[in-house]
This record gives sequence, C-alpha cells and structure tokens, in this order.
Amino acid sequence: MNRPRFSTNLSRYLVTCCLRPGASVVRWSSSEAGADDGAPFFRYALAIQYHGGTHIGFSRQRGELLDTGGRHGRILPPSVESKITSALDSLAGPDGHANLAISSRTDRGVHALWNAAHVDVRPRRSMGGRPWDPQKILLGLNRYLPAENGRGRDGATSEDARVVAVVPAPSHGWSARYDATARVYVCECFRCIYPSFLLSPPFAVHIFYSIRSPLHSDRIFLCPPASAFGIPFEHDRSWRLPVDRLDVRAMNRAAKSFVGTHDFTSFRSVRCSHPNPETTIHGIEVVALPYNFPLGGYGGVDLGETGRARMVTVTVSAKSFRYRQVRNIVGCLAEVGRGRLAPEDVGRLLEARDRAAAPWTAPAHGLYLVDVTYEGFDVFRP
Repeated sequence: MNRPRFSTNLSRYLVTCCLRPGASVVRWSSSEAGADDGAPFFRYALAIQYHGGTHIGFSRQRGELLDTGGRHGRILPPSVESKITSALDSLAGPDGHANLAISSRTDRGVHALWNAAHVDVRPRRSMGGRPWDPQKILLGLNRYLPAENGRGRDGATSEDARVVAVVPAPSHGWSARYDATARVYVCECFRCIYPSFLLSPPFAVHIFYSIRSPLHSDRIFLCPPASAFGIPFEHDRSWRLPVDRLDVRAMNRAAKSFVGTHDFTSFRSVRCSHPNPETTIHGIEVVALPYNFPLGGYGGVDLGETGRARMVTVTVSAKSFRYRQVRNIVGCLAEVGRGRLAPEDVGRLLEARDRAAAPWTAPAHGLYLVDVTYEGFDVFRP
C-alpha cells in the first residue's frame, strides 16, 4: 500500500474526513479472547487517526471514566489510549496485550491524521503460538473501537478514532516514540473579516486579546463564534482569526529564526517538565490559499466573494517538541503576520528565555499531527 504524503496545504478532504464526534467508550467482554499465557509477545506498529475535539488527549487522565451504561458517566472525555486499550481487550484479552505506547502524546483538542504507536500482542490458544496476522489486528481493532452511543452498529467503527495501518515492528525493541526521526505538525488558520460591525476590528480584536482562560497557566487565544463566519466545517478544525490581513512573507521570514537548535524556554509551556529546553526545528513553512467554499455570514453576505477569506497553514517539522511548543510558535507567527511584531523580534524573544515575553498560545483545535517518520521503516511499507 502506498503511503499518503501531506503537503504544506493540508488536504481539505483529510480534514473533513475526521469522523464526527459523539462516541462513548464501553468496556467490552473479553472472556472469549483466550490469550495463550505461555506464548511470547510480538510487537506491532500501528498508525492511528483521531479527532482531537472529542478526546482528553491521547494519554489516559486522572478522572477519566468509562461509560458502562450505569449511573456514573464520564467526568472527562475519553482518551484515545483508553479506547484503543478497550479494543485490544476485546480482541486479544486483557492479558493478551501490553506496552501500548504512542509516538506523540497529543494534547486535548489536537487532531491526528497520522500518529504512530507500538503494542505487544501474543496469540490466542487456538493459534498454536503463531503470531497475529496484522490485517486481522487492523480489522479487529476497528471493529471493537466503540462507536456512537457505545454500540457497534452493524460493525460500524468508532466515529472519531480509527486505526489505519498495522504492520510487524522491525524488532521487539523498536519504539514508536524514541525511534522517530521527525514529526510534522500543521496548524490551520482561517483568516476572515467579521461581517458584523460589533464583531469587526478594532472591537473584536479588543475582546480577542482581553480574555484569558482561567483553566490554563498559559495565555491562550480564544476563537470567535463560528456563526460569525457561517462556516460549519471549520468551527473545530481551524483557528479562526478575525483580521483583515496576514503578511505571509513576514511570517516566513520570522519562521527562519526558529529553524535550528535553540533554547525554546520562551516558546514552551510554563508547565513543561522536560529538563532540557533546547530542541532542533528542521523547518517551518507558511502557505496561504483562498478559501473557495461559500461563506454565509450575517445578512447572507458571501464573504468568499470578497477575496478576504484565506486558509493559512503553518507546517512545523522537528524530531521532538516541548509541551505546547508548536502552538506557541504559531501564536507568535500570527502576531508577526498581523504586524504587531517584526520578523526580527523572534530572535529577541528566543534570547529572553521567558514565556511571559512571547505572544499567546494558539488554540489546540487548529493543530494536526500529520506525519511521523522513522529510519529505514515505514508503517505502511515495512
């Protein structure tokens, strides 16, 4: 199977094909799995795709409850990890799998079109010690991923997460996280003018910059309501910017200052626990294209005809990132594009080594993990 490649302009089809939200998690009975306790584990590589808006993130969180149909519902949305684990329990049994690990532990709201993972699975008793067929693991996981309302309707898979590929890992010690050579994120920024006077600059910009989320220690940009634009496809898949211009050339000039090895203290979260703030950015590219879909807006105004609607994509590549580093970089580039910062200011912000000196954080729902690469190994073509 040929592996899809993602351009700097994120495919609109891939964005809209993220399955619609509403899935609940159900712990299926695994009594019939019958894992062979004496059989060895075999490691498999998985490619996973999910919608970030309906999950607490990839990793399990404290307070996350599985909806089992009883009186106690979820305190937090489910994690992708809990849903994959539930499907593995149903497929191989609770003792038939171990060591599920992901390449990139995406934050709440961040989408993934291509996130790699590994898991150890041992055969059932009826297999005579032979390893699982990867295709059966793929079909089984998607069969048991909880669908809407926790019921698999006629074999329907989960509507906001799925496994897109399963292959044997190159070795039992191979790690989806530590053996990755590059990770690529794309942030989509939808730039469009408000059609309403009260929601147009400078009034909207004042609101845009004055609200601070009480749930986060970082300052995070908040998005205006989707109804102001009349865009049902972008409300949870792009960062909506109420500005009349974004200087893409200036943004690309500023992006060059991020490329290379730097101390990113100013551009990582204050809650980042990694002891080393230095990372190496392989490349950043900013591309703007017209938004060709009709926009309703207030009063039936087709904003698409004004030529002021643009989809700006920021592509960032590196071997690894610090917590919220990509979103902080995008937030800074947006300020450069609006003219509130000069491209030369990025170097000064890097040297400041102070998160408070840098601009706010871009929202999570416009960010996509689109690729994870490995040396001499491809999850689609091992």
